[in-house]
Amino acid sequence: MAFTAYTKKDFKVMTLDKKLICSAQIIKKDNDEWHFVLTSLPNLVTEKIFPQEVLIMHSSETKGLLYYQAFFIKCDKAEGKKLKAIFQITGLLEQVQRRSDIKVQLTGVSIPIQLKKNKEFEVNLCNISAGGMLISTQHILPIGQTFSFSYDLPTETLEINAEILRIEPMGINAFQYGCKFYNMTDEQMGTLRKHVFQLQLEHRDKYADSYAS
Repeated sequence: MAFTAYTKKDFKVMTLDKKLICSAQIIKKDNDEWHFVLTSLPNLVTEKIFPQEVLIMHSSETKGLLYYQAFFIKCDKAEGKKLKAIFQITGLLEQVQRRSDIKVQLTGVSIPIQLKKNKEFEVNLCNISAGGMLISTQHILPIGQTFSFSYDLPTETLEINAEILRIEPMGINAFQYGCKFYNMTDEQMGTLRKHVFQLQLEHRDKYADSYAS
């Protein structure tokens, strides 16, 4: 195939300790073999810049930062001074939530959460974003605890899985839990992001009205 018209999806090729080697733009996915045109290369352009095993990082609008573990296969010359490189992807190593997701503060909102063994109770929803939420409850839950819940939107209900990442004691028998969402589809995340953005606009309008009066 011709390599003159490649996609604009930017990737970063890194060492295993996340030091940048170069930037890359993907041109082809052949099962677990990904083909790239390399950009932002060091002055010494040679395939020896790549160790045998690397990380390939991609920033996704819906999934955050994705780190793939990969093996370097080979480099070839592309048009001009660019290089093509092929990597064999062995799997998704790490996913980091986008911290730029809008969070909206909530008051007076409670949701029932479902733990394993059909244990269910209500928690207070303090804030929510497309990637996670902050809840409060008197129940003691460990970091790593997973649960599911239903989140009602004006037009549909999202079934969401969440995992507790941090705990913040708030007093006697009161705790806040920072949670991330996982196993969401791109469609679910897009729907939730639009909902959170709409909530933020509504909160701004209410604040503006109260300030004006």
